[in-house]
Amino acid sequence: MGAWIRLLRPRQWSKNVLVFAGIIFSQHYGNLNDWARSLTVFVIFSLVASGIYIINDLFDVEKDRLHPKKKYRPLAAGTISPVVALVSAFFLLAGGVAWAWTMNHWVFGIVLGYVVVMLFYSAWLKHMLLVDVFLIATGFTARAVIGAAAIEVTISKWLTVCAFFIGLTLALVKRRQEIARLDGNVEKGRKSLQEAPPLHVWDLWIMMISAITILAYTLYTFDPVTVAKVGSQRLMYTTPIVVFALLRYQAGVYTRDRGEDPTEAVLTDPWILLAVAAWIGMVVLVLLGIF
Repeated sequence: MGAWIRLLRPRQWSKNVLVFAGIIFSQHYGNLNDWARSLTVFVIFSLVASGIYIINDLFDVEKDRLHPKKKYRPLAAGTISPVVALVSAFFLLAGGVAWAWTMNHWVFGIVLGYVVVMLFYSAWLKHMLLVDVFLIATGFTARAVIGAAAIEVTISKWLTVCAFFIGLTLALVKRRQEIARLDGNVEKGRKSLQEAPPLHVWDLWIMMISAITILAYTLYTFDPVTVAKVGSQRLMYTTPIVVFALLRYQAGVYTRDRGEDPTEAVLTDPWILLAVAAWIGMVVLVLLGIF
């Protein structure tokens, strides 16, 4: 059972909480039907994400055996056979896409598009410098957009931009840490890293995209459409929390050598988790008109 849990990587499903952004910011949090639809989309995205992780592991099995942590993954360690893993991935992906078909055409299109793009990513595109990190960021955006599509509301353009740049920041950090771990032996890593610039360039990219992320979120809180929907400009008071979380994440990257697994870096830092909880709490209070 432990091998299957590691293969499916349920911890990575935490990224899929982005699907609930639509129901929260559309202020439909009192609609049980919309919560049910959002939860359904969360499960669908978790199924297809696990299927993609399996496919990705099948392509990377030889490289993973050389990695200090990834060598313990079930396929790399040989605890689950490639054939069984491939069949499992097929049922996860087919089941997720078929389930999405029962929702609406937007949900189906996003899920199908995500699966197709990620299959190309696993087989080929992850070896292309910068293309890989932009596709990871696009996956974050898809999670936010599909949450809105599930309950048939329009998601804010600024929230879409924020989701993209948060995903891009995490992806850049992930690749930066992969290069740092290889310590100059980039030929042991993925092809995209073999032509990658030195670490200080990645650091500049991370700083730049982090700044854009903060600016985009700030503009979202001041956007006239947002102010009209919320009824006040008080969402701007959540900006320091976003800044703190980003800085705390980067502190962990540079002082505790985290970030190669963004999910682990976030879920194992109590201060980031506290910031996320504080942000959610303050957003809900603002939307309810309490704060």
